[in-house]
Amino acid sequence: MATSVHLSCEATKFAFRSPYNKAQTVSTFLTNDGMKRIGLKIRTTDNNIFRVNKVYFLLEPGAKEELQLRLLPLGLQFNFLCRNHITFLYGQVDDSIKNPKQAWKSIKDTDQFSVRVTIEKPHKGDPVAQELRAVGAKKHFDASSPVCSRKEAAEVATTGEGRKEELAPGKLGATSAFSPAAAGSTQAASSLLMAQDIARSNEDMQLKTAELVEEVAESGQAGVAKTVPPLSTTIDSAKVTP
Repeated sequence: MATSVHLSCEATKFAFRSPYNKAQTVSTFLTNDGMKRIGLKIRTTDNNIFRVNKVYFLLEPGAKEELQLRLLPLGLQFNFLCRNHITFLYGQVDDSIKNPKQAWKSIKDTDQFSVRVTIEKPHKGDPVAQELRAVGAKKHFDASSPVCSRKEAAEVATTGEGRKEELAPGKLGATSAFSPAAAGSTQAASSLLMAQDIARSNEDMQLKTAELVEEVAESGQAGVAKTVPPLSTTIDSAKVTP
């Protein structure tokens, strides 16, 4: 037996799968299976990656409308461990209101329910995974990234701050500001430290990539494994400033 105000959604879960280099769209149907005219508003957990074909709906008793949920292409910083859902808020509206947005604003008492949205981790060989393997900067493996633990990120940050402190002008000898020989040795030391920093960055990136590849392999997901090529790094000493 139908209640006065009720909304149902055919989908029990929205699922997205890799690759994530292009937008994906899933659809379902919303049905007003109550006895009253209702207004409806759609909310997502992240408006930066989700889009819907309509935010506001007006549904007569027994009416059915299609909802399309689109996932935009995902960048390197997306956290595949986060939990997402889509929420449906609805309530009874007067028959005289014709505009869906105005109908929503007129609702006094609302009901709501949510449907989970899953975004599975990328497979080996996916465009996203290849981008991760090609990145040569540690900033993509910060504390918010699922492929880098908070402890590891803290250790990297501490090491970087120590290196900056060593290169600070105040830490140099009193003669380094006036002696050409001291300036030359400072430049050479800076070049050496920069080379070491870049080498550690590449090593850190490859380690994090290996962790991601191993994690995906352990999950049993299908895909073609690819060998991570070593990154070559060159330094032009003429461009290094003391």
